Amino acid sequence: AVWDPEIAEHSKIHGTGIFELVYVGSTPSSPKETLRIASVETRTLKDTLLRLSTKGDERFQQIGKGEVFRGFRTKMAIANQYLKNITATNPEQLVLLVDSDVVIAKSCDMDMMIEKYHNIVKKSGGKRIIFGAELNSFDTDRPSEVPHVPHYIANAKPQLIDLEQLKQLADRKYEQDGFIYMNSGTIMGPASMLEEMSRTALEGYLDLFQARMPGDDWKKRLANYVKKHNNRKPTDQHFYWNYYLDHKDKVTVDFGQELFNVMSFVQVDKVWEVRDDGALYNTFVDEQVCLAHFPGHSKFKYWTFIRESLNALSAPH
Repeated sequence: AVWDPEIAEHSKIHGTGIFELVYVGSTPSSPKETLRIASVETRTLKDTLLRLSTKGDERFQQIGKGEVFRGFRTKMAIANQYLKNITATNPEQLVLLVDSDVVIAKSCDMDMMIEKYHNIVKKSGGKRIIFGAELNSFDTDRPSEVPHVPHYIANAKPQLIDLEQLKQLADRKYEQDGFIYMNSGTIMGPASMLEEMSRTALEGYLDLFQARMPGDDWKKRLANYVKKHNNRKPTDQHFYWNYYLDHKDKVTVDFGQELFNVMSFVQVDKVWEVRDDGALYNTFVDEQVCLAHFPGHSKFKYWTFIRESLNALSAPH
């Protein structure tokens, strides 16, 4: 994969609070398919995993640093506007949205990322929006509707449905079996489909804070929401969850941890291995790591190990 500076220059969107990389790769499905990677983040990325893993990469740009953060509506609105701008000129543009606590492994090139994406789409029966998947979730009130590990993954990777192996892998107790819970820290798909999804999620979020009719008490509605969700305030992930469960015909999660490794609840020091060829592998799922997400406190628990692994990736091989 190569970086196309002309595309990168034209892709700048000022004032959005978005960090963007633009690559051009080639896959069997497209002789020259592009991938844009963006992270919605209004804060400085100085001490984040995303900055740590892309340190020294001049292709990685911060756009709109310093936007005023007014809760998750800011994050969702920024993402939607970004996707809307891309959709206006290239609705099929492949886009990857990541949080700032995501590691991008330099040993996995853009060709590999795009290829892994298309492999998941094909195996899922054509579902073109892909989220990361983790062992637990706090952001859905519809657990009975969550799909379980599909047979094509279970047959290829039986360890993903082996409860004893999963217990050994986990660093704390989790709710159910397998990497089945959507996490919105990594999302990949065509710009137009992601735009429609992010718009729907944003509308759902804003509806909590708006009076639907005269006399409507939105504050009471919000309080009821928080009480229903174990005193957790609404996040963008909850509304992406709703979209996923309402559109399982076009949205899936990375059940096999092929493209996205979501490392919450996982003892990363037991499964990560930097091999002699300089590539980072997840030995539990036997996949080369492209993107690893460390949501919540997991990034602090394993910060030193992650940094050592990234340093090993940067060393000559």
